[in-house]
Parts: sequence; C-alpha cells; structure tokens
Amino acid sequence: IEVIDKNTILTPKLAMPDVLRPEQSFALKVSEQSGKAMTYTIAIVDEGLLDLTRFKAPNAWNSFYVREALGVKTWDIYDDVIGAYGGKVNQIFSIGGDQDLGGGKAKKANRFKPVVIYLGPFKLGKGETKTHKIKLPKYIGSLKIMIVAGDATTSAYGSVEKATPVRSPLMVLASLPRKISPSEKVTIPVTVFAMEKNIKNVTVQIVAKNGLKVIGSAVQKLAFAQPDEKMAYFNLAVGAITGIGKVQIVATSGSAKSVYDVEIDMTNPNPVTNTFTDVILEPNSTKTISWKTFGVAESNKAKLEISSMPTINLNGRLQYLIQYPHGCVEQTT
Repeated sequence: IEVIDKNTILTPKLAMPDVLRPEQSFALKVSEQSGKAMTYTIAIVDEGLLDLTRFKAPNAWNSFYVREALGVKTWDIYDDVIGAYGGKVNQIFSIGGDQDLGGGKAKKANRFKPVVIYLGPFKLGKGETKTHKIKLPKYIGSLKIMIVAGDATTSAYGSVEKATPVRSPLMVLASLPRKISPSEKVTIPVTVFAMEKNIKNVTVQIVAKNGLKVIGSAVQKLAFAQPDEKMAYFNLAVGAITGIGKVQIVATSGSAKSVYDVEIDMTNPNPVTNTFTDVILEPNSTKTISWKTFGVAESNKAKLEISSMPTINLNGRLQYLIQYPHGCVEQTT
C-alpha cells in the first residue's frame, strides 16, 4: 500500500497566452492551486532543444520521496579497498581549457540562436499570485515554459510545464548553403508565410552585407488571396574576400513586418600558395626588392628571412610546426 502525504505536494499553476509573438512582451501569472506558499524558478527554453533528449520539467518530489530500491541496509569497505590502489593515479592531473584555445581565429557563422531564459528564484506567499512581464527575442517556433517549485519548511515540491507556439501574422524563412567560396554566385529561396486573412500584398526585400552583393532586383512583391505560403528567389554574388557574410530578409505587409537574419561562411577551399624570391646581397651593398600581393584580398602575408648560408625556408617550416594541430610544445621546441 502506497502512502503519500498530500502536504508534501505542490501544484503550481501558470496562466499565459496560448500564442506568443516574437519581440513582444507577455504576462505570466504564477500561483499555487491550494494557495500554499512556495519558492519557484521559471525556465523558458526552445522546445526543439528539449526534444533532443526528451527533457521534461524536473520535479524534486519524485527524487526526495522516491521508493527505496532495497529495503535492507548494507555496508561495505569498497572505498577503503579501492583507495589503496590509487596512489599512482592520484598524481596525474588533467589541465582543461584547451578546447577554447584559438577560438577567436576560427569563428564560424552561427545560424542557430536558441531561446534559453532562466528567471528566479521568486518567493510566493500563501494565497498570492505573481505576474511576470517577459519579453521574447526574435524567434519563431515553440517554447516550453517550466516552473519548478519547492517549500523547504514543509518539504513540499512540484512543477508544471506548458508548450506555447511563437508566431506572427507574417513570417519569412530563407535557405542558404552552409559555405560559399569567393567569386561564386548563389540563388536564395525565400519562403513567405501569410498566417492571417488580412495579409494580402507582401513586399520582400533582401539586404546583403560583408562581401555579399545582390544581383538583379533586391525587392519582390507577392500577393496572397488567402492564408498560404509562397516563394521568392534572389541572386547573390560573393566578392573576393573570406569571412562571415550576413543576409537580412525583410517582409512587410501594412503594419505587419517580419525580419530574418542569417549568416554564411565564406571560405576559400584552395590551399595556401607561396612564392619565394632569392636575393644575394654582396658586402656593403643595397638592393630593393619589389613585392606585389596575389591571391584573395586580406589574406596575404610576407616574411623576410636573412641568413649567411643558403636558405632552408625556415619560416615555412616553423609555421608548419606551430599550426600543426596534433603537436605539443615539446615537439615544436
């Protein structure tokens, strides 16, 4: 027979709109079903992230009042025995942080910017209802609102969760390749969603930055007779540079507006090319070396090597050792 003390169970309640709008504030009301006092936290997370691990709102009651797997108490000396063989292992230390090294030089386009909002803890008195004003960022999708509550004085715990869609009357989505190379041309398909009947005539505009250029018209018009989705296509050309390009799609219809920003990596797939100029300088003489850059702009480097013996390309060999990803300081030295 399972015996449960109802005084240890909290039943949080949340009241909020069934549909949320991006970049707008909404009111979230929190209360307890029986009017009990509690302390709680609020978590608002992208539902797609949570679905990757089938994450559910944690409920501390299930952990603190879980049924014991074994009703017989046992003791052992396992820790004392296993510790006797740890003398040599204890002197081995692992230094972390190497994963973040070099991150500033290897930045990549970030297309997925999830919504993760954590608020609290908040104190709720007996019979009270608290209202929180929360503003959402630029986001389209589905959010899960989770409230985890507890009361240390009565050892009571509980939680509640709710999935809420985030959408607007007019939405736009663009599809770009993950990477493009200098001097390439790409076609960008743009999908426009009209979610309400009052969305009739939509103007779609594309803005390219950081080395990207629009070919042809940067503005297109779409007409909707009813809630539907339609496509628009834009052409882009890549300049002779590398880095992170940025594209912004703006769709407007009357007072309704939707903006979609996307980043794209502009990388050069070709290997590094080197040219060498050997100059012999006689004693007490002067020479002028003419140097002209080649290849992709802003990727050029020059190094001067002076030696009293025939050159052995010391700069190139040293650079190879430094950039080799699987080496260590001892090997490089």
